[in-house]
Amino acid sequence: MKKFFVPLFLFVTFFSITLFAAAEENADTQACNYARRSNDVKVWEAYLRKFPKGTCAFIAETELEKHGIAIPNGQAVAPSAPDIIPCARGCTDPETGYMWSALAPSTMISFKAIDYCENLKEGGYSDWRLPTRNILKTISYGMKSKFGDTGRFCHTEGVLNFENGNSYAPYNSYGWENKGSVRCVR
Repeated sequence: MKKFFVPLFLFVTFFSITLFAAAEENADTQACNYARRSNDVKVWEAYLRKFPKGTCAFIAETELEKHGIAIPNGQAVAPSAPDIIPCARGCTDPETGYMWSALAPSTMISFKAIDYCENLKEGGYSDWRLPTRNILKTISYGMKSKFGDTGRFCHTEGVLNFENGNSYAPYNSYGWENKGSVRCVR
């Protein structure tokens, strides 16, 4: 009796897991279809909470970003304002025509940011570069960027702090690196 019970138990467990995965995928598809039909921001937000990597996650993030709503999986989105341009996955500044990349995955010193931008392949383009201080200042908007970015951002000469407008050299007087977030430009 024991020899039969163990394989049967494994089969039932495997079958249950397979059914659960299929049910989860079906639920994602149904929720995605419902969100598309309703095209309501609250529905998109609920969808992202339940399916952060689901079939329609990109569409949901884009819809929330357009309305300045924080993305439930932890990515911050700037508050809604007429001058804020949604730019989670890269965008073009309509005033200057500069195309800006998505945020780099980590902060870095400007020397490393130059290499990062020169090797970036995003949106079908490979001619990205780290902005100069003056180009970076074209997206400055009060205490943040036009994209809602806050904090320090790398430029070719060092780091610019969007919150106070100060620019810093790559190294401070103690020899420590001044790091910043990175948005490449083309």
